[in-house]
Amino acid sequence: MTTFLNRRTPSVVAAAIGVAMIVGATFLAHRNTSHERRADFRLAANRAASDIQKRLDDLDSTMYAARGLFAASQSVEPAEWTAFCRNILSHHSRDSAMGIAFAKRLYLDEVDSFRGEIRTTHDPEYTIFRKDGGLTDSVFAAPILYIYPHFRNEIARGYDIASVPEARSALLRSVDSGECAATDRLRLLQTGDSDWGVVLYLPVYYEDYVPQADDRALDALHGWIGVSIAMDAFLEDAAEDLDAFVATEIHEGDRVGEGTLLASWESADSDLAVSSNPWSETVTVNLADRKWTLAFDQAPPSAMAMAVSVLPVSLVATFLSVLVVALTASLTSASSRAGSLAAQMTAKLKKRETQLAETGRLARVGGWELNLETMELEWSDEVRQIHEVDSNYVPTVEGAIGFYVGDAQDRIQEAIDHSTKTGDPWDLELPFRTAKGRDLTVRAIGKAEFVEGKARRLWGAFQDVTEGVRTRDELMAAKETAESASRAKSEFLANMSHEIRTPMTAILGFLDFLDESREVSALERTEALRTIRRNGENLMSIINDILDVSKIEAGRMTLDHVWTSPIQVIEDVIGLFKVRAEAKDVALRIAYESEMPEQIETDPVRLRQILGNLLSNAIKFTESGSVTIRARLLDEELQNSRICFDVADTGLGMTPEQCDRVFEAFTQADSSTTRKYGGTGLGLRISKTLTQLLGGDLSVESRLSRGSTFSVVIRAGDLTDVRMIAPGEALGMRLEDVTEGPSDGSCEQPTDRALAGVRILLAEDGQDNQRLISFHLEKAGAIVTIAENGKVALEEYDEALSSGGAFDLILMDMQMPELDGYSATSQLREMGCTTPIVALTAHAMSGDRRRCLDAGCDDYDTKPISRDRLITRCLQWVEPDPVRAVASD
Repeated sequence: MTTFLNRRTPSVVAAAIGVAMIVGATFLAHRNTSHERRADFRLAANRAASDIQKRLDDLDSTMYAARGLFAASQSVEPAEWTAFCRNILSHHSRDSAMGIAFAKRLYLDEVDSFRGEIRTTHDPEYTIFRKDGGLTDSVFAAPILYIYPHFRNEIARGYDIASVPEARSALLRSVDSGECAATDRLRLLQTGDSDWGVVLYLPVYYEDYVPQADDRALDALHGWIGVSIAMDAFLEDAAEDLDAFVATEIHEGDRVGEGTLLASWESADSDLAVSSNPWSETVTVNLADRKWTLAFDQAPPSAMAMAVSVLPVSLVATFLSVLVVALTASLTSASSRAGSLAAQMTAKLKKRETQLAETGRLARVGGWELNLETMELEWSDEVRQIHEVDSNYVPTVEGAIGFYVGDAQDRIQEAIDHSTKTGDPWDLELPFRTAKGRDLTVRAIGKAEFVEGKARRLWGAFQDVTEGVRTRDELMAAKETAESASRAKSEFLANMSHEIRTPMTAILGFLDFLDESREVSALERTEALRTIRRNGENLMSIINDILDVSKIEAGRMTLDHVWTSPIQVIEDVIGLFKVRAEAKDVALRIAYESEMPEQIETDPVRLRQILGNLLSNAIKFTESGSVTIRARLLDEELQNSRICFDVADTGLGMTPEQCDRVFEAFTQADSSTTRKYGGTGLGLRISKTLTQLLGGDLSVESRLSRGSTFSVVIRAGDLTDVRMIAPGEALGMRLEDVTEGPSDGSCEQPTDRALAGVRILLAEDGQDNQRLISFHLEKAGAIVTIAENGKVALEEYDEALSSGGAFDLILMDMQMPELDGYSATSQLREMGCTTPIVALTAHAMSGDRRRCLDAGCDDYDTKPISRDRLITRCLQWVEPDPVRAVASD
């Protein structure tokens, strides 16, 4: 018996070894297969979440593009909205959103007038309705004005979304932040109670308002862009990205729980049944100012599937055990077969790794894993390539964090610490610098895995998103630049129009007055001509300031403080609008409520502009009654005095709310006044700014239907030595009785024949300007030769020089055909010409004077030409020659 056991001992030992090999190999194969499939599941879940995030980002981009449409044009028409939506949605998934809409911000007292306006201009059947049919408990309403596509959203047109608590909360959050805000889950009007929905809102502001959380935010709001998402339809649309899962859910917030479910989807494949203990993975995505949690379920491999998957390994192990038992006879053969099988398995594994690596390279994404017990960090090949490190580089936690730039290191460290405590995942876009010094933007995704309540490992994905972020930033920058340019253009043109129209009204009006067939008295003709000249000078002063680009870009306006008669300024403004008031049968009155200084130190052009704006508005909004300008001195201390001008009318008046908004740019007291009375809404904003620059302020008191009083308070200067005029004397003074100090520092007016005998070459291409300038010069005694361009000017100069009658002065227009003034001046100087050359140009912008002087000119004057200024300028460079004047006569 003992001998028999001794003979069998090697076989028994071999058999035992074989059994152990079978068990061990089966266990290892089962575990490796399970881990491999679990890793595939996680990668698929993150990939599906990225696809869903992209769909949400596309919707976000669509809304910002729609806001750009309103920034470019505050009066978007229905056809324009439909064309825009059809075009923009053709670039994104139509099924990701139920529709895109624009809702108008209205205060409750504006609702009825707005509904009537839309019925008149766009849709006779337009109505505004609210949730449950009742009045909103909000201070504002937000009815949907435009919505696309129409066929499935028409029911929502006119729906006041502010009457829905969930929507109103999102609307107010968007106003505070100036960015997109999302509602909590709610039932959409289009789908009823069939499934849950979410709506995104983006505020649209009027052009001059910079979004900020303040009391003006709601007033500056034009409305909201809204995008509604039916969650079941949204998830169904994404189903093509979910074929790797048996079930997918979307939950509100960053956790999965009861009462947070938005939508769910299950695979129709009958072979994919959820087991009692499925694999689950959660990933968080961002939706405006909210988060969603995506829950993915996958059935783990069944026991039969696992058995089948490890069957080859078990057979190999069994076969090897038999070989071990027969070790003596078949050792060589068994070793060869085992090597062959190992090579086949290695080849399959390498092929799978190659496929995964290729996928990572295409997406510039790789995986990483950190063992929290050993602190060993592992990177995939793609992660190493993104870091630009060698294959033998050994990553550490501290080293990995060191690749991030600036405060990104603190952010990633905080995310890691938070995840190891709570299990919450992170998904961050952060600035990053590679080992070779290249700056990138990376997307870092990670999550902690807990075992028995303790974090055991961290794992996640790492992606280079530099190109995507750069493209997104360039698009946003381009959109912001376009919006800014549109706002700047609109504001510039509006200011130009408003400021130029006022003096032009007087000029054209009095020209019509002089052109009438009836006889005009000498006094009326003189006063009309004075008014035209005064307003022409005022117009030129305004244009010179507007065309100074450097001042406009710097937001700066220069004022010219000179001694000015306030009585004459008032008389000027009254005279300017007298005809308009008489046409409306509105009485214009002046009241001096205290002694008036004969002179005050201020800018007369800007003061006339302020009072003209106020008087124009007062007449415009007064149907009957009167408009009165009252003036009074406020301070007894003459060294630092102030003067007040009130413009009071008996017109429409305003509510307190309208008074608060009336000084904002592009704002009328009531939107209906724009259609009825016209105007840009800029006049009062301009007047208030100018008043503040003059050392004071502009305020208003008004009662609805009782009229308004605008009060202008400005500094008057030191009036210690200024004569005071009694109210009665001031009312009796006429325009010619009031004196005003010179406003431009010019010399005394030149006398007739001041340029007697002076030879002048006038280079000017415009025939009207030729006649006008030569008329003034010849009337002053000059001998004028005209050249229609720079080339002819050179010929005339050379001919005069040859004949011994050289010119005393050259007046050179700088913009001419054939040869412009700059080139002609340069060539004259090259020919040795020492004759004084005075540039004449319509360019009055910064740097134009320097350009003329650099070309060789001695002096510079701007168009339109002032006779006195032109002759004075000429006298600075020449002396009259009476003898030559007599000879020419």
